[in-house]
Amino acid sequence: MRKRLNGGFTPNKMKDMFGIINESVDTLVEYLSEREGAGVDSRELFTRLNCNVILNTMFGIECNCLKEPPHKLFSMGNEINDYSSWKFVRIFATTISMTLTKLLDINLVRGELFVHFMQAIKGSLRERERNKTFRGDMVDFMLDNKGETDDEPSAKKINLNEDEKAMQLFGFFIGGYDAISALLAYSSYELAVNPDIQRRLREEVEGVTHLTYESLMNMKYLDMVVSEVLRKWPIAVFIDRKCMEQFVIQPEHANEAELILEPGILCWIPIYAIHRDPKYYPEPEKFDPERFSEKNKHQINRSVYFPFGAGPRTCIASKFSVYVCKLVLVRILQEYQIVECEGTVPPSDVSKIVIFLSGSGSKVAFKRKN
Repeated sequence: MRKRLNGGFTPNKMKDMFGIINESVDTLVEYLSEREGAGVDSRELFTRLNCNVILNTMFGIECNCLKEPPHKLFSMGNEINDYSSWKFVRIFATTISMTLTKLLDINLVRGELFVHFMQAIKGSLRERERNKTFRGDMVDFMLDNKGETDDEPSAKKINLNEDEKAMQLFGFFIGGYDAISALLAYSSYELAVNPDIQRRLREEVEGVTHLTYESLMNMKYLDMVVSEVLRKWPIAVFIDRKCMEQFVIQPEHANEAELILEPGILCWIPIYAIHRDPKYYPEPEKFDPERFSEKNKHQINRSVYFPFGAGPRTCIASKFSVYVCKLVLVRILQEYQIVECEGTVPPSDVSKIVIFLSGSGSKVAFKRKN
């Protein structure tokens, strides 16, 4: 099933969504024009924008969460993606024991929230089937009756009922909602405090006369910048994986013993710590897109760069998240400079009980280009 669902995020499918995403970004450009020069909470700003993008591309629901009051699904999405201490305990319990989870009746999403979301998603599915319209979004993908995807002909169709289709769309929402807004918040902060990097990126943006999916994907320095943001601020702080066969970790120092991992052991992999280990990344606290240049990127061991996780269970919407981030950054830099202001501080540091970096607490301002 996962291979089939991956077909929703192939280059052709994302190209189909280019216009839909661009329409959502139009609301951001309009919003910024009304608040030029004023400091804004970057996480709040991009969470509202991302709600527009996700609801539009995933469910076919057109809204403008940058206006007050925002769509009711915006508040629901915020609650679902609230990684507070108690939410972490619930997530942690599901990774330790499903028996414990069932015994304590632990749910990651409140029942009434889940019901409201499922009703909204099913409503979109039914309306699309009834009207026989095509938008090129994820609703169309879930309703697609072709046996194979255009990009992956080996990915055979899996017949899903309405509940299963709605559940998959709900999963896409969870996967993309927090990732995109966090990535944009970190990107805006780094560009604000590194004006020379922003200047070089703007030069690349201004060199593109007609913005299309293809021209966006061909912007090399943009890719370097976003890759470095993901290195310094990975979306997942750590991931958990179950050991499937015995593995021995050899000692690195004389006073250490070998560590034997037996099948069935749950391993927690600290992505954030690995991405900031000077053994792999010299001057890890420095924001340096040149790490990912054509000249230097071969020096990066790909096994120590996995901002969205790794393996078969890596984030299914990772390419979509990066795609949206790139498009939003280009649209902003076409008209604005991202600058520091009162309240521009490093994004909230990692606490000992967090799975995802919050990216909250930092403000930036947007000034019209000279």
